[in-house]
Amino acid sequence: MRESQERVMFGCLLTGFPPEVLDIIWEPDGDVKTHFPPVIQDGKKAYSVSKMTVAVSKFLTTPYTCRVKHSTGSKENGPSATIRYKDCMGQSPKPVQVHILTPNCGEQETEASLELVCLLRSLGPGKASVEWLINGEVEPKKVEAELTADKDNGFSSFVRRNISKDSWENGDRYTCKVTRPLGSQNVTMYNTSKCQACSMRQPIISITKPSYRNLLEGTASVTCSVVGSNLGNIQIIWHVDGKPSPHAQGPLEKKEANGNQNVISTHPVSMEQWKKGTTFSCEIGGHCYENDFKDIIIKNDTNTIKPSVAISRAPLDISLKNAVALILICDVSGFFPKEISISWKKNGMPLNETLYNNGMAKAAGNVYTTYSILTIGRDEPGGKGGSYSCVVHHSSSDKPITTSENVPMDFFEPKAPLVELLQSIDQKEKTVMLKCMASNYRPSKVSIRWKSGPQNRNEASAEQAMSDGTYRASSQFQIPISQWKSVESNTCEVVHKETNFTVVKKTTRKDWIVPTALTLSLSTTPFCHSTGLENRSSIILFCSVHGYSLEKMQITWEIGGKVQQDSKAEAYQQSEDQFYTTSNLTLSLKEWNKLQEYTCKVTQPEAKHIQTAHISKCTACKDSIPPPSLYLLKPPLKMLLTQGKALLTCLAVGYELEHAMLTWMVNDHNHTKDARTENIESHTNWTQSLKSHLNITSQVWGSGSNVQCIISHPCALFPDTKQSIQKYEDSSPIKEPTLSLITPSATQLMQPSTQAVAWLACVISGFSPAEILVWWKKNNRDVVTSEYITGPPVVETGSSTFTTQSILKVPASEWENRALYTCVVGHESLSDLKNISRTLYDLLEPASPEVVAFHSSEDREGQKLVCFATNFYPQNIDIQWYIKGNLLNCSADSSTLVPLANGKFQKSCDLLVSGEEWSKPEIYTCTVNHSATTSFVKKDLHSSGMVSTLNNETAIKMKLPSFEELFMNKSAAVTCMMQLVNRTTNATFSWAMDGESVNANAVATEVLEESNSTSWLYSKLWLNLTEWNATTEFTCSISDGPTETKFRRNGTIKPPKVYLHHQQSSEDSNVTLLCMAKDFYPGEIFLEWKEENKEMSLKGHNAHDLKCDHKKQKCSLMSILEVPTSKWMTGITYTCLVAHISSENITARRASSLSDTWDCAIMGAAVCDVRNENEDEYSELEDANGVWNKVSTFMVLFVVALFYGGLVTFIKVK
Repeated sequence: MRESQERVMFGCLLTGFPPEVLDIIWEPDGDVKTHFPPVIQDGKKAYSVSKMTVAVSKFLTTPYTCRVKHSTGSKENGPSATIRYKDCMGQSPKPVQVHILTPNCGEQETEASLELVCLLRSLGPGKASVEWLINGEVEPKKVEAELTADKDNGFSSFVRRNISKDSWENGDRYTCKVTRPLGSQNVTMYNTSKCQACSMRQPIISITKPSYRNLLEGTASVTCSVVGSNLGNIQIIWHVDGKPSPHAQGPLEKKEANGNQNVISTHPVSMEQWKKGTTFSCEIGGHCYENDFKDIIIKNDTNTIKPSVAISRAPLDISLKNAVALILICDVSGFFPKEISISWKKNGMPLNETLYNNGMAKAAGNVYTTYSILTIGRDEPGGKGGSYSCVVHHSSSDKPITTSENVPMDFFEPKAPLVELLQSIDQKEKTVMLKCMASNYRPSKVSIRWKSGPQNRNEASAEQAMSDGTYRASSQFQIPISQWKSVESNTCEVVHKETNFTVVKKTTRKDWIVPTALTLSLSTTPFCHSTGLENRSSIILFCSVHGYSLEKMQITWEIGGKVQQDSKAEAYQQSEDQFYTTSNLTLSLKEWNKLQEYTCKVTQPEAKHIQTAHISKCTACKDSIPPPSLYLLKPPLKMLLTQGKALLTCLAVGYELEHAMLTWMVNDHNHTKDARTENIESHTNWTQSLKSHLNITSQVWGSGSNVQCIISHPCALFPDTKQSIQKYEDSSPIKEPTLSLITPSATQLMQPSTQAVAWLACVISGFSPAEILVWWKKNNRDVVTSEYITGPPVVETGSSTFTTQSILKVPASEWENRALYTCVVGHESLSDLKNISRTLYDLLEPASPEVVAFHSSEDREGQKLVCFATNFYPQNIDIQWYIKGNLLNCSADSSTLVPLANGKFQKSCDLLVSGEEWSKPEIYTCTVNHSATTSFVKKDLHSSGMVSTLNNETAIKMKLPSFEELFMNKSAAVTCMMQLVNRTTNATFSWAMDGESVNANAVATEVLEESNSTSWLYSKLWLNLTEWNATTEFTCSISDGPTETKFRRNGTIKPPKVYLHHQQSSEDSNVTLLCMAKDFYPGEIFLEWKEENKEMSLKGHNAHDLKCDHKKQKCSLMSILEVPTSKWMTGITYTCLVAHISSENITARRASSLSDTWDCAIMGAAVCDVRNENEDEYSELEDANGVWNKVSTFMVLFVVALFYGGLVTFIKVK
């Protein structure tokens, strides 16, 4: 074994000898010998080792022998072994391996020339001849390479070759030819080119045809999109019917977030070409790719089917007082082919496309159907009524297909009320109830007055809003029967001022007596328990009997044909008037819900007359129960991707679900037996919910199977309700997501507060389709969802792919645990889950050093010069002292690398200078080079013989203003400061911007004296925002003294994209608002929060400090604001304001609880979608969905009120 280049180690192993004492000797002796004691095995045999080290020069000429000698005095020689140099080294050179190191496969934007490195490796030393070939042609110059020992116990060498960037980009082939030994025929060659080194995959071509509407308007074009990498030299050629065409437009190149390039070219399409049928071909070619093409035929399909178009108007509940005035739905069905265009007009004028939302065309047998929803606010154009037209463009018709709907100018015109006067007699209590009702009127507010007897009565009236936009009101009072008999008539007067309507209704005691046969009626109270507004445990059945004679009359109750012995009847008779009596039967709610039939039987023995009336819950509540809301939820993406199962959930929310049945259908086949249905759950608002789950395989779901859930009731208390769902087929190409982690800053991780938090952001981009699964793990265990926020996918600018972010909150209590945090992503494009992981203390970004140079006195009048660098990361740094360009070595007192508490480092380089040297007029220069951040800092120190007026700690410090100060005040100062020995120093500053001297009028200089008797010279250079943007270098200096220069990054300016998301966890009392600014450059930006009606700005938690990738020229910034839920629910608007150097304007994003969709939890289940406010305007379709939720809820409340009755039956009076 070779220990170094000069020494060799041998080992002698002796095995299988008796455990006797033996000696191992070497002939001749070496420099170092080590003997190890014998090791006993099984008490019988042993083994022993001896090691010796000698110089390589001796080993080349001398053989070495290891000999065994018995120490027992035996004269018998033991075994021996000999080693020679030729046993270790072959006579012929070892074979050589050749490899070429190539430039980075990414774009080389700044380099004009590139470098290739030919790497040679072998097991033995020696020389080799190296030649370069370009495209097979040998270059005249040969290089002789010496293979020397490396740290891997081998021998290696390398030869560099500079090449032009154009040659590399054009795909020239380079060959490294190695001959070893020199002059022999033993040749090894290695070829490379950009096409080989970068493993370029064939680009993907896709063609998109134009819409029929664009064809009619003469603006149609077919689009060819080429997606791949290194497409700089790609060529796109269009062919029309097989012939090259010169009419192509483009190409236009776009850079996608995942690093791919997207080259787009278009070609116009005329109506004539469409009618006759034309083939368009997009052909691509390039030096690294095979020629490829894609065809598309633009033609008029002869088997067209004209669509049928119909407009329906959605009902509105105006009591909701929302901003929507009108919702029209245009149903387009039965058309072929699939391509279609829908737009809207009002009074012949086109409406803005933001007012309507067009659905995707779906197959229905051999034809297609689609729809368009028009949503108009009262304050928007078209919100006051008119003629609305749905305009459909389809290839089956040369003209647009138009259907119109006339909406009255005033959708809610006034309407006069309908008036009824009712009376009922309670013979037991000897009272009469009179009730006056006004209904079906609008707007609200009617007056109801009673006129009876000698004086008028003023009774209170109650008004209620109906779901159809009308109102109803009623007024009632009770009087004794004796008083009722004495009053000739009772009169009710109803006045509706909005319609100038007045009506008077009158009733008398004689109206009650009608010569009719015995009449029976059955009713319940409450009318239908499950829709009542009280928490009742029983039902009362009322059997009402009225007629002329009550003599010898019996009332009995039967349940399922069996007579109830405990039923009671109360009979009251008036000798001269019509009688009225009732019999009550009280049932428990449990009995009532059995759906049995109950019979009231009235018998008159003398007349031999029997009358019956029947009632059950099925008859009493039929058509009175609102249909349940049915939700069919798509399968969770996590189970689809991790378990290969699609779990579908059907949720029914409504009334009377005890006997309801849920049926599952998959492609018209019944799968109910495979489902799992949970127990019914009752809610505090008297609703019930019924949930059922069906598991199907991911293959069945992925094939587009139609899954249907149907709820029905055996008594038909409500109509059958059904919902269907199937996997949405997105026509866009499937693209895999790319992941990156945005880490918190070191300052966040060092906050002393135990309440502090850090935020770890996972950015997922470049994926398609939009549906994606994101969750977090900590040390391979799932993190609860309340600890992170995942935003909805948004379309990337200028691309068909999507991006989203997930932000994980990490409390201060977990920072020291060094836990591994993992962002896990699942997507349709992935065969397995994708993830990216980091530990918290690996999150530091490279940081430039802060450098200070100073000197202090040492013994014997010497000086100690210190160059101190701190707060840099990573740790590799180079600090040197120079004088007149000559390098000076750091002294032994210099500090080694010191780790700081914030994860960064500090280091110093000290230089000892004698008093004699220090008295000479010299400039000592300290240089600090930090390669990770490409930072290079120079600091000068002047000896005492050069500048006597500056004390021994003199240095210039420059401070640049913040961008926030510049933006808000439109001007700010760049400040330079220097410490002086006393105030009388005549030193003055001079300023330069980009190397040009500054006008003295823009400079203000002053001397400030501190309490410790030290003086400072300050100089301020005032400039405005325009001057700041135009300058990249600021320099301040003292004549014959030190100089300080600060640089600003220049180049491309990119404005920020600003997003605002919010999320609330059920376990948290706060709402979390996340404001994100991304893809901007440079990093001169500031962000603040505003609360509605407050002047003071709010302070958010920075999710991380400013992060910039200067190679890609992209920066990002995030801020988190925690808002108490109590304030959020009041509707206060919170605004995120972002300003950037790219504009003098401020970008604002707003959020409030009122902008959210309605909370469906009022129906007993939270099934609403979460709104995304990524843009300045909301989706109109989301607003429409919110309206429908509110309308359905108020319809339920209306039905509840409509069928809730009292204990007394009211009789309608003509």
